[in-house]
Formats: sequence, structure tokens, C-alpha cells
Amino acid sequence: MIISHKHKFIYIRPTKTGSSSAHAMIADSGVLGDDDICSPLDEMEYKSNTRYNGHATMSELNTLGLIDFDIEKRYTVLLTVRNPIDRFLSAFFFKTSLKGEESTLANLVKYIMTEKSLETCIGRSQFEYCRNIKQDGLIPNLTIIDTDDIDVALTKFIKSIGGSVKQKMRCKSDCGPGWAVHKYTNYLQPQVLEVLLSKLSKEIEFYNTIKREHSYV
Repeated sequence: MIISHKHKFIYIRPTKTGSSSAHAMIADSGVLGDDDICSPLDEMEYKSNTRYNGHATMSELNTLGLIDFDIEKRYTVLLTVRNPIDRFLSAFFFKTSLKGEESTLANLVKYIMTEKSLETCIGRSQFEYCRNIKQDGLIPNLTIIDTDDIDVALTKFIKSIGGSVKQKMRCKSDCGPGWAVHKYTNYLQPQVLEVLLSKLSKEIEFYNTIKREHSYV
């Protein structure tokens, strides 16, 4: 999470959307001022710092007293998003690696079929991150950057406010053999993909809508 009063923007980072890379690109670009707020990049520091939750939603930033409705109306809000199926699969690989399990297709099918709710794997819907403080719709000045476009779009944004890009998008993967690092969807069997398309239908619809209406160009 980054709040820049100097350049009047807020960066909100849903989990599993390449947000760690995007966060680092902004933090290291030289655009942040002395009064700006940037959640810790170091993982251990992040876990011990509840005030600056790196994955906080807009509503949570308001509850923490870091922003108010006036700031929400005036500041540009950047949000990284990802294809919901790729986002789910990224979360699957991450969680299985933490449990010491193999990230096999068989385990994936078992996981999908036995998980009570896909939300327990993914975490919050991407919509929850960009719901406005008053909880009655989307953030007024919402700007979307898709995971696939982070390098190009975020570089363009950083340069537009006088910064310089010192690092590019990095992909961290806990995949097992046979899985691509980034585009997991391409490796799914049709039957598995069909199940995920059905279970994530609302999230996919929202993702397609905000990409169409709020993408950074």
C-alpha cells in the first residue's frame, strides 16, 4: 500500500496480482515524498506492522485514519488486477507450497472440489479492494493496471510523475514441474477450466468490466 500526498495517488494491492513487484517499482522510483506513506517492503517488517497493512482495502485505510472521503475523491487510486483464474491458481501454488504439498494437477482438482469456498483460497474479491469508503460503489478516480501490463503501464505512470524505473516486473512462482510461471490458465484441462469458470463467474465478470472501463492507457 502506498499513499502519495506529493503526487495525490494511492496504490492498492490485492493479493496475487503482481502487487509486490508493482509496489517495489513505485517505492524505488524516487517519486515518494517525506510525508508519503509506504507499507514495508520487507516481509518480516510487514507482518509485524498492522498499521501499514500492505494489502489493505480503501475502507481499511479509512478505518486506520490514513485517508478520508475527501482524499478518496481527490486522489487517483491505482489498483493492480489479475485474471481471476490465474489469481486463484497462483494462490493455490502458494498455499500448497506452504503446506509442503505438491502442486500437481491431481491436487488442484482435489482442492477445487473440496474447498468450501474459493474465497478461502484467494482471499478478498478484487471488488472489495476498490469499493469506496461509503460502501456504495467503486472508487471515484479508479485506475486499473492488469498484471500482464504492469511493466509498460506502471513505467508510463511513474515517468509521468517524474520518477525513474529501476526494476521491472518479477514473477515469483511456487509451481511444480510442467507449470508456466505466469499464465497458469493455459495448462488447465478443459474440464477443470470449466469448473473454475463457473465458480468464479462473478469475479470474472467484474474483472472484465473494470478492465474495460478503468484501465490505465
